[in-house]
Amino acid sequence: KNQYLHLAAANRIGDIPELEVIHLGDAINVQVMSDVPRRQPPLKPFVLYVSSIEARKNHRVLFNAWSEAIERGIELPDLICVGMRGWGVSDLLADYDANKSLQRHVHLLSDISDSALYELYETALFCVFPSFAEGWGLGAAEAMAHRKMCLISTAAALQEATRGMMPVLDANDPAGWLNAIQEYARGDGPRAELEALIRSRFVPKSWGAFAQEFFTFAGAAV
Repeated sequence: KNQYLHLAAANRIGDIPELEVIHLGDAINVQVMSDVPRRQPPLKPFVLYVSSIEARKNHRVLFNAWSEAIERGIELPDLICVGMRGWGVSDLLADYDANKSLQRHVHLLSDISDSALYELYETALFCVFPSFAEGWGLGAAEAMAHRKMCLISTAAALQEATRGMMPVLDANDPAGWLNAIQEYARGDGPRAELEALIRSRFVPKSWGAFAQEFFTFAGAAV
């Protein structure tokens, strides 16, 4: 809403329609996924990024952070990226395919089952979401629904979806991401504090509640 109003003002658009902010649903059926048999989790601690692999999702900043850590001998958990391969990342994937040392620490998965994804959420140290732009930021909210903290970029939708609770980083600053990942991977103090905050204050919203709000507003506006 704020971005729309800013754009309207910048372009001298005076005829502003009635606006209402209605958050999308972000509740997930954890019980269904948790009923499946548990498998052996990855042996090494890891950070999780669940998102399609495309330009605006900014996997590059994470690959650069892990590459810097490898070059400097900094120990980091592994990174697991789950999502289909999309557009605008051929150069990124070519660099990844040519970097054997990066492949030992950064793993790309796609077409996995809900139960496999549930296991990854359950066993991840925490999640990351460094995208440049988002329409909503469901992936970051999904991490919090699994009671995992999530490092996010300054994209407004991500801050809104995470209710302003999660650490915010510059999408163009690999050094900042490297430092933050080190901090939250080291012991469980700061990470545990954010997980406790999620448990006490984050209430996932059902899609039914979203639909009710949407139709109530639409009906009042007619």
